Order: sequence, then structure tokens, then C-alpha cells
Amino acid sequence: MIQLKTMPLTEVLVSNNAVALSSTSLPVSSVVIQAEYTNVGRIVVGDSTVTNTTGLELGPGDTTSISMESLHKQGEFDLADVYINSTTSGNKVRCLAFRRK
Repeated sequence: MIQLKTMPLTEVLVSNNAVALSSTSLPVSSVVIQAEYTNVGRIVVGDSTVTNTTGLELGPGDTTSISMESLHKQGEFDLADVYINSTTSGNKVRCLAFRRK
């Protein structure tokens, strides 16, 4: 069985400063990440070293997902290990996390 967890908005307060999607350990099987429609710049998704010029870019309203299934693996990954960065201070993302029960 899968449990859906709605995450609070995550904001990059200062551009080019990576922020984790979860402040505590949160094992998940997949996550959907959506850049806020009101963002001015781009969001960049990656690991803790992501900068505003590396990683996967999302424009305002763009969505991406990360899942163990897409990697052809079973299990979970820690949402605290997924980071966002931004080209503009104040940009935000919305996330839906999926956990196995």
C-alpha cells in the first residue's frame, strides 16, 4: 500500500543556496516536485551540491518526479537527500511524497 504525504512549500530564501526538500529523514519511494507558478527564476533540482547552474531545471509551473521505479530499483530514498536551488531568491516548490506502508 502507498501513503501520500503532502509536503509544505520549500523556499530558496537566497539564490544559489541549496535547500533540502525535507529537514528530517523521510524515506520515500517517489516524489513529485512542482515549481510555483509565481516563481520569477528557475528552480534547479539535485543533490546537496546543486547550484543554480547544475542539476535539473524547472521553470515556473514545471513538474518533475523522482522514483525508485524509474531507476528500476525497489526500496526507498531519503527526501532529505534531494535539494533545490534557484536562480532567484524566494522561489518555491510544492512536493507530493509517496511512501510504502
